[in-house]
Amino acid sequence: MRNADKKHIELIRAFSLFKKRTGLSHRLVIAGSGSLYSDAVRKEAYSCEAASDIFITGYFPHENFPELYRNADACVFPSITEGVGLSVLEAMASGLPVACAKAGALPEVAGDNALYFDSNNIEDIAQAMQTIVIDQKLRTRLISGGIERVKKFSWRETATKTLNLIKEVAEKHLNS
Repeated sequence: MRNADKKHIELIRAFSLFKKRTGLSHRLVIAGSGSLYSDAVRKEAYSCEAASDIFITGYFPHENFPELYRNADACVFPSITEGVGLSVLEAMASGLPVACAKAGALPEVAGDNALYFDSNNIEDIAQAMQTIVIDQKLRTRLISGGIERVKKFSWRETATKTLNLIKEVAEKHLNS
């Protein structure tokens, strides 16, 4: 995946717009390992008006994600080329409302339990941030719907289906 597809620069610009519009004390935390694209993301974060409220963690241990989620008001996920969208599922399982790109596998993963935006449209991302933070009725619906949605995803079921498919293909191959 190209790191530009993560849309962190657009997220930072949208966050700056969100801060300007609302005056709220929220902070943006971008967690993830570094890449060639990281310098451009850091440069954007350090040069924007909301720089003092943006934290880029770099590598963040997976086992510490629950603490990160527990201290968040929402998960805003702008990536446009997610294969599965595990971060969205993890956030929903943690009881966080999710705003994410209407792209890739994310709509299939989150269903009706996320607020969607166009990751190429900074205004759209900023509006989604504002809505997901301020609209308590929507937050409640997204949280409860997200918790129910993640129950449809199971590693055990995935492993069982994968194993059954492998057995089916192997049997067809052996019988031909």
